Amino acid sequence: MRKSYQIKDILNQDLDRLENILQADVLTIFGPILPGLEKIVKESVERIRNRRGRIAVVLDTVGGIVEVVERMVTTIRHHSSVNR
Repeated sequence: MRKSYQIKDILNQDLDRLENILQADVLTIFGPILPGLEKIVKESVERIRNRRGRIAVVLDTVGGIVEVVERMVTTIRHHSSVNR
């Protein structure tokens, strides 16, 4: 059980480093883009504390539904101060 926590800790450290390099909050999405994902993205973005104003997305997907992508982009733009 401890090994999974070690992997999670390593991933979180790497994401922290990536955020510092990019000077942005990093959102990772792994999996198909299907209905309901936009709600998860919205909730995830809204949970970010001490926002940096920019959001970088690490995306690994086989594809999905373009309308869901459009809603996700709208959410990310809404919460990014770069577009304000």
